Amino acid sequence: MVGRDDELELLLRRWQQAKDGEGQVVLISGEPGIGKSRLIAALEERVAGEAHLRLKYFCSPHHRDSALQPVIARWQNDAGFVRSESADARLDKLEALLLPFGATREEVTLIAELLGVPGGERYPPLALSPERKKEQTFGALNRILDERSRRSPVLILFEDAHWADPSSLELLDRLIMRVASLPVMVIISFRPEFHAPWVGQASVTLMALSRLGPRQATTLASQVVIGQTLPAGMLERIVAQTDGVPLFIEELTKAVLERASQPDSLGSALSVPSTLQASLMARLDRLPSAKQVAQIGAVIGREFSHELLVTVAEIPEAVLTQGLDELVSAGLAFRRGTPPEGIYSFKHALVQDAAYVSLLRSTRQKLHSRIARVLEERWPDVFKDLSADKSLGYLGEGVANDVIAILSRFSDIAVVSRPSSFAYQGKEGDIRQIGKELDVGYVLEGSVRKEGNRVRIVAQLINANTGDHVWADRFDKAGSDPWALQDELTGKIVGAMTGEFGAIRKSDYSQAWGKDSTNLAEYDYYLRAESQLNLYTKEGIERSGEISRDGLQVFPGSPLLTVELGWSHWLKVALFYSSDPQADLQEAERLVNQVLSNKNLSPQVARLAHWLHAWLLTVKGDHDRAVAEMNKAIAAAPYNAFTLTDAGSIFLQAGQPEKALELTDAAAARDPGLSWFFNYVRGFIFIVLGKNEEAVEVLKTTEFADAPLQLAIAYMRLGRQADARAAVEKMLKSTPGVTIQSWRHAWNFRDPSILDQAAADLARAGLPGSPTQ
Repeated sequence: MVGRDDELELLLRRWQQAKDGEGQVVLISGEPGIGKSRLIAALEERVAGEAHLRLKYFCSPHHRDSALQPVIARWQNDAGFVRSESADARLDKLEALLLPFGATREEVTLIAELLGVPGGERYPPLALSPERKKEQTFGALNRILDERSRRSPVLILFEDAHWADPSSLELLDRLIMRVASLPVMVIISFRPEFHAPWVGQASVTLMALSRLGPRQATTLASQVVIGQTLPAGMLERIVAQTDGVPLFIEELTKAVLERASQPDSLGSALSVPSTLQASLMARLDRLPSAKQVAQIGAVIGREFSHELLVTVAEIPEAVLTQGLDELVSAGLAFRRGTPPEGIYSFKHALVQDAAYVSLLRSTRQKLHSRIARVLEERWPDVFKDLSADKSLGYLGEGVANDVIAILSRFSDIAVVSRPSSFAYQGKEGDIRQIGKELDVGYVLEGSVRKEGNRVRIVAQLINANTGDHVWADRFDKAGSDPWALQDELTGKIVGAMTGEFGAIRKSDYSQAWGKDSTNLAEYDYYLRAESQLNLYTKEGIERSGEISRDGLQVFPGSPLLTVELGWSHWLKVALFYSSDPQADLQEAERLVNQVLSNKNLSPQVARLAHWLHAWLLTVKGDHDRAVAEMNKAIAAAPYNAFTLTDAGSIFLQAGQPEKALELTDAAAARDPGLSWFFNYVRGFIFIVLGKNEEAVEVLKTTEFADAPLQLAIAYMRLGRQADARAAVEKMLKSTPGVTIQSWRHAWNFRDPSILDQAAADLARAGLPGSPTQ
């Protein structure tokens, strides 16, 4: 592993804290191939000799709609289930696993049902509602984890969270809320487009992996070459071509070495694959048997068993064995156990993707059908009935109408009219065909069920180009007023889909990062820059600015990329990363004025520009114009919980704390997952209102931006000076350069005494006044 020493040392420090009883969560963000899995593997190697329990979970794009699939797979592996064994044999194994941890009969029953093991007379089903059953199952899983952690420290590795199903994320969320008091370390890896709702929470560390520099890339490629010879000048070409992506460097070097070793190679005239996917395909193409097996395995998933592969493949056993051996020897897949009990897993999700997309669509469809038929015939317990009630009454039509009307008000979304979309109501069909007929990128579908005074709506968003499920959720509400129910449920659905952290934007981020860097549109540059900006790290903000500037080289004068670049300059100041706040503020103002001078802005760009302008006017003390600008931004996105929350800070500084609180309350109702942000804004509101106890309660739940400093202010006003000093020390550890001077650059109240008093509190709590102190 090259270029990740600092990150590995940080992981080891967090692991030591966890072993000492201070539970830790580390979020590892990075684009495909950047080295997330390799970093995790390096940590595993370093702690292998220590007494601990390791629990590893893999998410897959093929199981986004399978509730708790990573959890189920982990438990089945821990229990030692094998194919074709009886239900009683599996219950015996479950008892052997669970009873030593004090599991009750109810807990064994719930976990057996989760794993698809019939309880029979030994563990008859519990008479519980689905919601109550889920609650008790989650409770059982967490209690058993608690008990396991008392025996030894626990290292939980949750990889590729961007593909996790909603239920797994909910279980993970509950674990993170309670991990601080356990000897447990949770590592969650994901791609940049995934919004991690835990950023800013206590005991949570965000680690954004950047690309390798030229010297590091050369070192990595040289390590792959050891003992072999590259044609002259090829090492430099590889470094230039791979753009600092470690997996691309490794795979391209191996591809060139393999090609150079063939008799017909032409030395320095060798062609160099232009993308990571092309490099992976080049390696598979030189291993025909391995490629055929990899293609079949890729349809099954990131991990596949020898037994299932043999049943599905329908190819000679000799070819199958040769292909598996070639895959393992080439380092494209790993093998656990020996055939016929062996389990294979692709080295990286991108290897699986390369093999999968190389299949003709018709061949993929045939393989999917064959796999489903084999599973249903030979392992029927794999299938669960997850169907939802498809009845759609007046309430469903009302919500659909309202969603169409509200989405039509969003500046960056074009919505098909009611007559066009309702023509498909109740009809079965291929979403991709429907999307093509309507000329849309996404399709929202759902169902409604009403029992007594309780309504449940299930909604799902589908990518109309691929047929993949982008997002799904359910919304429950009790009440007797149908109009109130309709309004609230509509708001929640729209809130979950839209905005900077909504399902549509996350999907757009994913598609933008999946494109080749030589084929990016203007909006792709924006999406890439925005996904980095929303990490709120120094590295992420700097990377965002670089991407915006790269895009402006290709699309000179682009208002969208210009305003995005302005946001990166402002956030450097707002988050205390700037080495020259005045220069960054001036540059942000120049850029936003350049954009607003254009009278033909798209609504989306106008919203971003008015929003940024509101902040820049606030820090200049022009609060009336700032409020006017913020109102323009809100009007363009009235259901955007993130915008509403940020507006709270603008109104607070303008002397309207009650209005600010109203805005954050509306945001909280719209999107509870944004608690890290709206609690941050609420904290300063409560301080200004003199409600310091309430300020402490909300600020303890987040570490976003200067939340520890605001917490210190509240502590000082409650006479808790030791706690205030500890909060300031925590802030200085995460952001060493912050001072009272830099903090004041990010805030400007209409009533200057508010900031003066707060700065005095911070000085008494130990925050340096300036960089020289």
